[in-house]
Amino acid sequence: IFSAFPSAPVNQTVLQTITLEHVQSALINIAAANLYSNHIWRRVLAEAYYSRGDFTAAMKFFLEYLINATTFFSKPWGLNGVDSAYDDKMFQKIIKCCSELGHHSQAFVFCQFLSEVDYSTAFRSIEERNSVDSMDASYKYVWDVTLLEYCVNMHTKRGELSRKRNSLEAIGKLEVNTNNNEEILRET
Repeated sequence: IFSAFPSAPVNQTVLQTITLEHVQSALINIAAANLYSNHIWRRVLAEAYYSRGDFTAAMKFFLEYLINATTFFSKPWGLNGVDSAYDDKMFQKIIKCCSELGHHSQAFVFCQFLSEVDYSTAFRSIEERNSVDSMDASYKYVWDVTLLEYCVNMHTKRGELSRKRNSLEAIGKLEVNTNNNEEILRET
């Protein structure tokens, strides 16, 4: 990265040739070289690819960052979690990556990861008909009852009975129902 900067004072035209893209490319190279020694570099790479509009690579590194920061999701994240990996801005970017790639049901699931569920984005995502992923396989990852109820309503209006049945099954799971007594919640 430092080879792009002059070591001695020069005129202004030379400095104008140094662009943000040069710095960003150098940063990506440094991050790639240090990728396995520090998981924070995965986040740096994800942010760099996101800013370039390379949503596939950004998604890959955002997920790798989360996997490493939480030791394959075995450690909690959040305010008291590992490296404050729970970051609303990061999850908003992950949702944007999913939407841009046409993975609307994945965007729908990630809307729950925000500190306050983004219902408007989730509802738009689930209503999207030209999705390249399957919502049917995603119901088991939805734990917000409001989102599941919306799915039931939407599938009823569309006449999609098997999808309605899948979303009703997800609502019926013991761990989703917050009105269960403490003993049932502990068992789940």
